Amino acid sequence: MIKQIIFVTGNEMKVRHANEALVGTDFELVAQKLDIIEPRAEDPKDVVVEKALQAIKLINKPLIVEDSGIFIEYLNGFPKTFVHFAEETIGVKNIVKIMEGVENRNAEFRQSLAYIEPDMPEPIVFSYVDGNFKVADKVWEPEFGETGDFDKILIPQGENKPLCMFDKIWRAKRDVEANKETIHYRQLAKWLKWKIIVMVNSLTFIGQRVNVVIDRPLGSKHPKHGFIYEVNYGYIPNTKSADGEELDAYVLGVDEPITKTRGVCIAVIRRTDDVDDKLIITQDGKDFSNAEIEKLTQFQEKWFKHVILRKKI
Repeated sequence: MIKQIIFVTGNEMKVRHANEALVGTDFELVAQKLDIIEPRAEDPKDVVVEKALQAIKLINKPLIVEDSGIFIEYLNGFPKTFVHFAEETIGVKNIVKIMEGVENRNAEFRQSLAYIEPDMPEPIVFSYVDGNFKVADKVWEPEFGETGDFDKILIPQGENKPLCMFDKIWRAKRDVEANKETIHYRQLAKWLKWKIIVMVNSLTFIGQRVNVVIDRPLGSKHPKHGFIYEVNYGYIPNTKSADGEELDAYVLGVDEPITKTRGVCIAVIRRTDDVDDKLIITQDGKDFSNAEIEKLTQFQEKWFKHVILRKKI
């Protein structure tokens, strides 16, 4: 069954473009306008986080929001995310005038997308940068109807005329070709596939008795980051997680280092800024509160945004 994700936008062309990247997943995007206060941050990543947190309070459904910015190197990144403000105030004619005779005409387009659902405290953000533009030495008149003012002065790499001289289909195809797997819609599609294949599967372990191999016993040190494991930590044999390795597990309630155990999965820690789940295992099925789980696993989980799930599917 196809699951719908709300795309907070009124731009149907943008939704169709995004849905092309989601072909092969069990998801589709549906446009919906929302009355959201526009954040004043300079980085698109910060803007989409604020917009997503506003939107989820309004509709309480899985959704994405998007924002972008234009960054001109010579102008210290101006206009950044304030594109419409720049168009309405200084104007692109004056930008071209300011840059008259300037050799460094490099500009880049940055775009970010944030995905959030009701049980996530923070959205997960996907971004890409298209840095292959030059600022034209004049303002061109568009050949294909209405267009943004900056489209009249931004020349794509390998071309001799700005974006306003190309139709929307050419521009959409160029986005995909120029950025390939880095384009944020494709990043989202990849993440959603892992979410279904791996993360949903992890919830099926809740209430089940499983074998755990301990490769990071209590008191051992992480080989790369150097922190100490305050509980026994290992993996479930013959499983596969999003990182291609076995599904990881914390073993609670054991006060000495062990090499293996068998216990009951009572919960799952789902990282919302990293495609990974961690099972919470106890030898006798003893329950631990969410607060207790947070305290016992904070030595590692404090570095990640996450939620604790207990619902079995």
